[in-house]
Amino acid sequence: MLASINNVNLNSLLPVYADSGIAAILKGSLAPASYLGHSVEYLMLACFLTTPRKGGRYAFAAVIVAVFVVLIAMTIATTTIGVTLTSKMWYPFFEMSRKISIFGFIENLDPLPIIVWFASVFIKLAVYLFITSYGTAQFLNIENWRIMIWFIAPVILLFALIPQNVAEAVIHYLLNYWVPVALPVNMVGLPLLLLTVGKIRQGLSRPKK
Repeated sequence: MLASINNVNLNSLLPVYADSGIAAILKGSLAPASYLGHSVEYLMLACFLTTPRKGGRYAFAAVIVAVFVVLIAMTIATTTIGVTLTSKMWYPFFEMSRKISIFGFIENLDPLPIIVWFASVFIKLAVYLFITSYGTAQFLNIENWRIMIWFIAPVILLFALIPQNVAEAVIHYLLNYWVPVALPVNMVGLPLLLLTVGKIRQGLSRPKK
């Protein structure tokens, strides 16, 4: 992002509000907001901490940092490429990195963010596989949760083969499932339900005076 500063044109951000309106802005924010909802996975990992409540502040801090990083990254990408092209590209951040030119001879740096992206996706998928395997084993009362990996991993592979193209894998999945289903149910509804149940159980377990 720092290497792209010399390509920034702030006029590309204008107009910010006049041509869209608050409804369109809020609708467009649902997709990135839903990805930040992955922080609910901390609820599954908290049981492995000696002090789970202290880990919560790091989860909140991670979300806040991610918000600012994504905001800055997309602002620089928009001011570099332009709002018209940015909204039509699959991954404008990578296109922005292709325009980097330092001193006229340091160029073609786009493989670097791609390497970081692939590494981060690998780590994320590994966490998903662990959470799914461990949670399923607990639900089925299976003592050795590692056994579930041999069943869940092939199922994940089969689901990964369903999309026929990148549009189905990204746009259709995002708009037809992730935003309308995963965001309200997995990232809002279930955490609130667990919080409510926990508060009720906490209240019932308190000794009466």
